[in-house]
Amino acid sequence: MAAKILLRTQTLLQLEHLNPRIQEELNTKSLNAKICPINPMEFDLINKLLQANRTDPSLQEYREKVKDVTSLWSLKNGLLKHRERLVVVKKQNL
Repeated sequence: MAAKILLRTQTLLQLEHLNPRIQEELNTKSLNAKICPINPMEFDLINKLLQANRTDPSLQEYREKVKDVTSLWSLKNGLLKHRERLVVVKKQNL
């Protein structure tokens, strides 16, 4: 639960896009906010993982298990999950 809250409250706006006045206000107020740089390469990896999860044929047998309502497998927004965790395809390049 705490991890979900952290993800929902993380800052995604890069520092150079903030108005200097806003930067100053963030520094002077006692907010629980911090400015963290984002590496665009991380989004490429995430997109590749999500795409592979949705399309890789090696996961087809697990997609079939979703049909069993007692199974620990699920499909949400086209993403295959096991015990509510994203399934990652075993590939060297990922």
